Amino acid sequence: MIRIKFTIILFVLAIFSGQAQKVVVADSVSKKTLPFVTVKYGDTGFYTNEKGTFIWTQDQQIDSIELSHLGYENLTIRREKIKDTIYLVPTPAVLDEVIVSSKKQHTEFIKPNKKARFVGSFLLSPKTEILSVLYPNGKYTDAYIEKIHILITKKFPFEIKSKTTEAVLRVNIYKVVDGLPTEQLYSSTSIKISGHSKDEISIDLSDENITMNSDGLCFGLEMIGFYDNYQEVKPENTFVRVVLTNKENKAFSAKTYLRFLFDEKDIYHPLNDLLDKRSEGLNISKHIKHNLSIGFDLILN
Repeated sequence: MIRIKFTIILFVLAIFSGQAQKVVVADSVSKKTLPFVTVKYGDTGFYTNEKGTFIWTQDQQIDSIELSHLGYENLTIRREKIKDTIYLVPTPAVLDEVIVSSKKQHTEFIKPNKKARFVGSFLLSPKTEILSVLYPNGKYTDAYIEKIHILITKKFPFEIKSKTTEAVLRVNIYKVVDGLPTEQLYSSTSIKISGHSKDEISIDLSDENITMNSDGLCFGLEMIGFYDNYQEVKPENTFVRVVLTNKENKAFSAKTYLRFLFDEKDIYHPLNDLLDKRSEGLNISKHIKHNLSIGFDLILN
């Protein structure tokens, strides 16, 4: 009788252990875990946490998951093949040609424009990315990008529920074809901010050899989520307020988009179209062009 009861207990434990599985995503060469890897299935998904892990529920009604991370080959795994550790294979690094110029160079700071008087910020929620396609003007074409600066404004007091969690974001850079972002060139490490106070995200690109391309270059700010003690949390009003401007910039012209990162269709929504729809009930007499407020340290010849 005791043996039968013990067998039943083991069977129940096996069922429950099969339903919830802790999975680690790591580099196949270094064996180091990879934080905030994109895990997609259908038209939804999630990220690994800061330790490169996620909890997988075996009874989810999906066929497979797809993992992607800049610098690694995409990997698709069928549901029944998901193991406790998943290894991603690094892609070979291709070094761009560096041209040494004899001309005297100098650095110019392009200050982020002031926020717009009306609709001066945008609520960037988890799993979304705001992207600005920039076209350099005149002497700024082919300038080397040394630093990027993106402004975050503080939330209103009534929007704040918890001050203990941190927002995790990432800055991405893409090539541009026909006015839209295509191949990803760069992705920063995860950036933590309070998500509640005024802040500035600054990224050092001095070792990346990225230049302002006449065909356009796209800069994206990806909102991953709010995390506390390595685990994703969902406090009330989970967003950061990204500063928008309606001023023209002397260094570049811009067009800004929004995309939902786990949307299977991968649509780029023009930001101003979205703002027009949201402001239909407001007494604004004319269309105001808004863009992400972004600044640079540029090296010019």
